[in-house]
Amino acid sequence: MEVLSNFTQAINSSTKVNQFAGYITEPRPVVILRLTIESFAAFLGVIGSILVCLVVPKGDKGRSAGSLYMISLAIADLLILVVNFPIAVIKEQSPTYWPLGKEMCYALYPLLEMFHAACIWSIVAIAVERYRGIICTRRQSQRSVKLTIAVIWVGSFILFVTPLLFIITYTENAMGTFCYLKWPSQLFLVIYNVMDTILLYVLPLAVISYTYLRITREINASSVLHKRLSKSAKVRRDEELKRVKQNTRTKKLLTPLVVVFTISMFPINAFRVALLCLETFTQHRLFLIFYNICVIGVVLNSVADPIIYSIVTKDFLSRLKSMLSRDSSIHEKNSSMTVLRPADRETDV
Repeated sequence: MEVLSNFTQAINSSTKVNQFAGYITEPRPVVILRLTIESFAAFLGVIGSILVCLVVPKGDKGRSAGSLYMISLAIADLLILVVNFPIAVIKEQSPTYWPLGKEMCYALYPLLEMFHAACIWSIVAIAVERYRGIICTRRQSQRSVKLTIAVIWVGSFILFVTPLLFIITYTENAMGTFCYLKWPSQLFLVIYNVMDTILLYVLPLAVISYTYLRITREINASSVLHKRLSKSAKVRRDEELKRVKQNTRTKKLLTPLVVVFTISMFPINAFRVALLCLETFTQHRLFLIFYNICVIGVVLNSVADPIIYSIVTKDFLSRLKSMLSRDSSIHEKNSSMTVLRPADRETDV
């Protein structure tokens, strides 16, 4: 993310000998505690994202549109937690030393924005898919869904990574080893930050909020109708109550996704706006604190997504237990076959 580059450039531009001179920093015990909590949360998020990819249901005709979008979101969250988060920590803890080498600087660093963008627009795709299914009563074909996911990832690369490939810079000098974005001018930085803010927060939030409000209104009306029908038509009672439960699950999935996205992504976008509006923001005494809040927000969003899905999705835990028990039975079967082989050999002899 360009926030990481801004952080590095802010440190580099300091005229003080101490790399953190002028900034308010956390006491060492607080830093250790914060990093421990962040790392543990990221670890849980990694496990959760992997489980979502493995346990997402698959029907007779393949996975549904919602399931495929959830897998796209889980993959993006996984990459954020195993790539973006460690690099953010490296930038914070060692701003004057890039330990991953020149090749990783040019190949990996620009991709951080793609993972971030793919995560956000996968959330948007989930909201739109729910909207199509409930308001428009239309479902996407698997081919259409896969094409949409491809557009999300390829579009994220073209829009947010391609411009960075021309300005990514690796430098070794007396001050240290740096990997950062060397903007041609302040205007280019402003344009990129504006694009990021609009395409990765304002527009997604507008789409998600609109679909959520429309879906909530429709679900509330539909639930009232089906509850009334379940009382008046005994024959269709189970079917109507099933529809009410489906509506409730849809609302339970969208509500936390909207809330978590709005809150967790606000700090990093407020950070971008501050960079645009305040020329001296990178020299602010609380700059390091603001930076850490942005990192925490992005991590929490990626950690929360699989947790939300596992809680609100029907039979998630039962499918997980079934998968684990199946793997366990296969392992026991293989073990028993292994134990029997020596006896088989003795019999043959």
